Amino acid sequence: MLGAVTLVHRLREKALSPTVARAEGESRSERGGGARRSDRRDYRDLQFDLPRATVFKTCLRQIAFVRSQDLKFARIAVEDEVLLGEDGYLFALEVVCGLRSPLVGESEVLGQFKAFCSTTRDVQARWSAFRDLCTSLLTDAKAIRTHFLSGLGACSYGGLTRRHLRGYDTAVILGAGNLAREILKGLDKMERVDVVCRSRARAREIGDEHPGVALHEITDALSSSSSRAALIIAAPMEASAVDRWLTEQALGFGKILDLRGESVTDPLTPVAAAGSRREVTALAELFAEIRSRRRDAGARVASARREIAKRARSYAGREQLRPFGWEDLCA
Repeated sequence: MLGAVTLVHRLREKALSPTVARAEGESRSERGGGARRSDRRDYRDLQFDLPRATVFKTCLRQIAFVRSQDLKFARIAVEDEVLLGEDGYLFALEVVCGLRSPLVGESEVLGQFKAFCSTTRDVQARWSAFRDLCTSLLTDAKAIRTHFLSGLGACSYGGLTRRHLRGYDTAVILGAGNLAREILKGLDKMERVDVVCRSRARAREIGDEHPGVALHEITDALSSSSSRAALIIAAPMEASAVDRWLTEQALGFGKILDLRGESVTDPLTPVAAAGSRREVTALAELFAEIRSRRRDAGARVASARREIAKRARSYAGREQLRPFGWEDLCA
């Protein structure tokens, strides 16, 4: 279908396979185009491989929305999933509802998707199918969370962070996005909280929401008399960049929570530049803790999945009545 929305899904935690298509244009049957498979071994941004796509990113995955006719310009890796119609809508709705997250039912991804929809209004103005898809996903996600998932994400990133920082009186958050805001909810009893921002606009928003938080630019050098300071990394930075930033700080950190999606393939070393040891807890370790706390959520999640499947069928049915309305979505 020309003008339909296709979904391509790429996980951040997996390096891409070196497998190469044997012939130009070889593709899975559902791709519906001449998308080439990539010969890359390393992780790469989907926006690079799908230059005409609109890409939604979380700490775990990327979802690219692209018109079907633009897939011929794409480089798609063997590990990438390409989904259409009902399957694409079902997958996207599960992601936005937090059902594809290690913290099942978490609300952070919904906040991220709302922000994504807000920042892509210019694309939506030119692409009605994408606009309708975003609107429908937000409406359905809100209804499903209200009826089935309310309170399921109570074991939040903020709550987990608070538990890991017991015994510390100072917390420094590197990053000022949605994840940082969620973490701040769990640090209200901390004696001192500093947020290091790379964006002045984000800094102003954090300051308005949390007037007691000290704000800094990424180039500032932090100092404190506290010997019980912890660092939470909530920004997509390379480990080498984090290490460089740490060497410029007069403030030492007894514990580091590394919440970067890249922490799997680009981990921080537990040995600081000065040779001292530091305790590093990576995102994967938090996820393991999350899984152990979510064993009783099965029935509610199953009900939510059934409702999502029902709404996906309904959405696909509406689009079949408008054969040029479903554009390709790459997640």
